[in-house]
Amino acid sequence: MLADLGLHAASGVTLRYSIPVHPVAQGGRYSATTDEAGFAGLARWFAAADYILQETRLRLVNIGSRASPVRCWPHHFDIATLLSPATGHPERVASIGIGMSPGDEYYPQPYFYVSPWSAPPVDALPALPHPGHWHTLDFVGAVAIGEDVVSASEPRAHTHKFIDAAVAILRGLPAA
Repeated sequence: MLADLGLHAASGVTLRYSIPVHPVAQGGRYSATTDEAGFAGLARWFAAADYILQETRLRLVNIGSRASPVRCWPHHFDIATLLSPATGHPERVASIGIGMSPGDEYYPQPYFYVSPWSAPPVDALPALPHPGHWHTLDFVGAVAIGEDVVSASEPRAHTHKFIDAAVAILRGLPAA
C-alpha cells in the first residue's frame, strides 16, 4: 500500500506468520454484529477503565506526579496512563503503567494492572489489597482480574484502593 502511494516501505522485515485475508485490507469496515453482546461488554470495560484511570491520573497530577494522558495502546490494545517520576528517554527512565487490559494470554478476561519499568525483585513484593495479586511470569505487575473486581462490594472503590496501594508499593521499591 505504501509503494502504491509512492512512499518507501516501513521496513524490510518479513513476517514469520501469515495474516488471514480480511475485508478491512481492501477498505472494508470492522463489524460488531457478529457478537454484539460481547462487544457491548468490552465497551463497558473500556468505559469503566477510562473513568477510573482518568480519576487516578487526576489524583496523581494533583500531587505533582507526571502522568500521561489516558490512551489506548495499540500494541496490546490496553488503555493506560504512564506515570513517569523522572524525565528522560521513555525506554530508559523508570515508569509505572497503570491500566486495563481486555484480556490476553495470561488472563482470558479484562484486568486492571499496575506495572513498573524496570521490574523490581519479586521476592520484595508485599501483599496487595483485594482484589489484587502479583503477576511475575514474563512481566512483573500488580493485577486485579475482572471477576474479582466486579465481585467486590464496591468495585470502583476497591479498584482505586488496589491501584493506589500498588503505585505506593512500586514507588518505594528499588528497581532490579
